[in-house]
Amino acid sequence: MIKHSDITVAICTFNGVQRITECLIALSRQSDDVSILVVDDGSTDGTVATVRQALEQLDLRCQVVELPENVGIWAARQAAVDACQTDIIAFIDDDCRPTAAWAHELLEAWQSADATTHLIGGPTTAWRPTSRNARYNDVFNTILPLDRRFGQDIGLLTRVLLYIAPPRVESMEVVSYLAAANLSARVASIKAVGGFPAIRGAGEDTYLCDTIRRTYGPESIWSVPQLLVEHDYGDKLRGTWRRSKFYGRGAAQKWIDKGGIPSLRPGPPFLLGVVILLGLLTSPWIALGTLLVTPYLFWLPSTLKRTHHLTDWLTFPMFRFADESLQVVGFASVAWRKFFKAVDGTR
Repeated sequence: MIKHSDITVAICTFNGVQRITECLIALSRQSDDVSILVVDDGSTDGTVATVRQALEQLDLRCQVVELPENVGIWAARQAAVDACQTDIIAFIDDDCRPTAAWAHELLEAWQSADATTHLIGGPTTAWRPTSRNARYNDVFNTILPLDRRFGQDIGLLTRVLLYIAPPRVESMEVVSYLAAANLSARVASIKAVGGFPAIRGAGEDTYLCDTIRRTYGPESIWSVPQLLVEHDYGDKLRGTWRRSKFYGRGAAQKWIDKGGIPSLRPGPPFLLGVVILLGLLTSPWIALGTLLVTPYLFWLPSTLKRTHHLTDWLTFPMFRFADESLQVVGFASVAWRKFFKAVDGTR
């Protein structure tokens, strides 16, 4: 049976001097003991010194691994896997705060898992959703566990309906995706599928989940709602939009490597196509009106359901459109570069 000593909590960080101390404090307040591994991805802001200073004041068992230069989040996660000496590795981000019972729930989840389970995770919610950015990420939370149907061959109509109104996973069940901000795995399983991919931007967790699911079957990834982690999204929307662009880059790399349907938000390309068509067939004013109204048809229902602020109702649908558009921009930046390289290679 899996014990506390069989689990390592890995925190991958880059220039996290303003964030990581709170994460370590939250881990020190766990109801069960935890072993910690911090991997610094070439920080230049004194993150390692901050970690060592915090460890002098906190009752934590922690190993620190320093990468010589900043390579990317995938490299930091792979370094954590390579350095891990236990059977299970549990990833959280440096801007996350696991709730007090998180480590206990994690142990219980793995103790009840059978050999067909290779990944276990849980929801990641906004920490203190008081700023507009935090409330926005609480409404449109893109790092929650995804319904298992997203990993299946489903019809186009079903996929569109799931995109418009994605169901939230609220019970212990099989899922298709877990965010690395709250993801644990059998170390042997990660190594067996080749580890984390070397990709530009974010999305290494999506890639890993897809590979695990294809290798070990659809029942290999589980979400446990009691495994709750709170994420500090900060006050600025700029950080959220930058992260979306990174996810777009990662989705493009996964699509280039594996093919299939790209993990891309279809709303902006669809809306842009409709607007261009209306502009050609009718008038620019009708096209402009469609551009301004359609985001509310798509995303106002979710906004109304999860927030009671009038300003959120007015702004969040447009924020979502901008958010998804930037993911498409990130996707296109990698896909086009690959395309032109391929064209040059045929000349």
